Amino acid sequence: MRKVLTALVVVIGIVVILRQLLPRSGGGGGDVPIADAPYYVTRQTGVYLATGGDDPAYLLEAGMLLRPVGGASTLDCRPVLIAGETASVCHVEVVLSGRWGWVAEEDIAAR
Repeated sequence: MRKVLTALVVVIGIVVILRQLLPRSGGGGGDVPIADAPYYVTRQTGVYLATGGDDPAYLLEAGMLLRPVGGASTLDCRPVLIAGETASVCHVEVVLSGRWGWVAEEDIAAR
């Protein structure tokens, strides 16, 4: 029984990780039209899977369109400590791919 539970936890973990790393099919990430995306990336920046991540999961180029995750009306931004300094990161969804993660608030601007 313990081996079955361990295997199940491992499989679920792999599925969750793959879901985050692989772009979704269908092009768009959600139901909001691209024209309605409220934010964009101001310069090349990294997207992190966790608020305190050290290495970005992938990079975004300047001009990429963003929106709040889960259809929220505003960005969920949180302070993090990086190299002894406080910075703010926001939970975003990339409009074209549907991938999401945490991006430095200073690299995001309203459209």
